[in-house]
Amino acid sequence: MVSIIRLDESGWETLRELRLAALQDAPQAFWATWADEHAYTREDWVGFAGGVVWFVAVRQDAPSARLAVGLVGCLQRQEVPDEPEVIGMWVRPDERGTGTADLLIDAVHRWAVARHALSVGLWVVDGNDRARRFYERHGYLPTGEFAPLPAGRTGHEQRMRRTWATAAQV
Repeated sequence: MVSIIRLDESGWETLRELRLAALQDAPQAFWATWADEHAYTREDWVGFAGGVVWFVAVRQDAPSARLAVGLVGCLQRQEVPDEPEVIGMWVRPDERGTGTADLLIDAVHRWAVARHALSVGLWVVDGNDRARRFYERHGYLPTGEFAPLPAGRTGHEQRMRRTWATAAQV
């Protein structure tokens, strides 16, 4: 059984574990690099945990066997204060295709609607077709906005947005 929990600053170690695993597993899918985040200090991780709304998928197959299997963040950017942004979505490879990602994105949507947001945005790296299809399945559409990847990496990312008129559409 998978449950979704919201991390706070005290969950920084879980965030570190999952982010580093994600960056190692799929380096081409993220803006950040493993080397950059591996160098974070405890204080950096605590700040990252507290500065973003993080949801973690936890699989509990036995009373004492809990494993964090997925992660997604939701960020409020000053540039678009009314539109939270999905960041850092990742599910362990052996957990993909089980519905865990659906639970994570649904948690983001519920959180956003509770804050009266009528849309949620995100960026998808070109070539990450599995992620793009996943987001399209959840109602995200391309906005026509593109941005280059950071220095030293080739390619672009494309902005997508899911919009709803009421909380009933989540």
